[in-house]
Amino acid sequence: MSFHPHPLTVGFAVLLLVVAVWFGVRSRHTRGRIATMVLDIVLAVLVGLIGMHPVIGESGRENSTVDADIVLMVDTTTSMAARDHGSKTRLSGAIRDIAQLASVFGGARFTLVTFDNEARVAVASTTDTGTIVSAANSLTWREDTKGTGTDIGVGVPAAVEALRKARESAPQATRMVFYLGDGEQTATKAPGSFAALKPLVTSGAVYGYGTAKGAPMARSAFDSSDVTYHGRKAISHADHATLTTAARQAGLSFAARSPGRTLTPPQVSLNRTSHEEQMSAGMDLAWILGLVAAADVAAQLTMSARRLRRARKDVP
Repeated sequence: MSFHPHPLTVGFAVLLLVVAVWFGVRSRHTRGRIATMVLDIVLAVLVGLIGMHPVIGESGRENSTVDADIVLMVDTTTSMAARDHGSKTRLSGAIRDIAQLASVFGGARFTLVTFDNEARVAVASTTDTGTIVSAANSLTWREDTKGTGTDIGVGVPAAVEALRKARESAPQATRMVFYLGDGEQTATKAPGSFAALKPLVTSGAVYGYGTAKGAPMARSAFDSSDVTYHGRKAISHADHATLTTAARQAGLSFAARSPGRTLTPPQVSLNRTSHEEQMSAGMDLAWILGLVAAADVAAQLTMSARRLRRARKDVP
């Protein structure tokens, strides 16, 4: 139960209570007077409770907003299906880390950019971390038959555009970018530069998944058979050296990720504002108390009417 008091109503109830007790003490203690005093006191208490505005079943949660814009760049190429993140896919590790980042920076404005042959904004700027986590959990890698070779920097222009928009709408905000991928460059050209990110971000990191030794890849989320190339099992090799270069170009740190390894995002001073978010209005008890108070008043009016009738009969 929670209370939302109205000071004037509560003050009026206290005054009613004092008056009821004062007149009750000074009047003759007949049965009728005692009943009237009790009803007056009950009415004063009911008015006080109504003034306290009790609500049961109300729920809320403390939320906080962070003046920060965070862009998550997630590699969804076929190579992220390689099973060398422990016994799981590289993408599963990235998805787990996205949930961790959403928790650590809860309240910030997140944008999710995914890329394979091309880049796309999967989730535009939102403070709803549940949306980001749900979108991440639904990610899957591009099927091998649809892959045409990927540049690890193909998502940079989309990230740059998102960061520029963020800077225009909130120039004072902290801006961060987190890149989650394996660094395997399957396009025939050299990896695209990440330097365009550097002037737009305050902090962030490049996270690398998989191993240099490599592992086979599943064809799709619905087909666990291995990807083959010219009749032989294809092996994807993570390239963390390329990711280290990309991180240096963007002015970010690089961290190789592996199962069981704690994610430690960069320590950044953020402007956090807390507020309570209403989740359920609950049941307002004021109207029930009002009905009881009305019954009390009706009882007193009935008693007064009876006394008046008796008084008239006594008049010769």
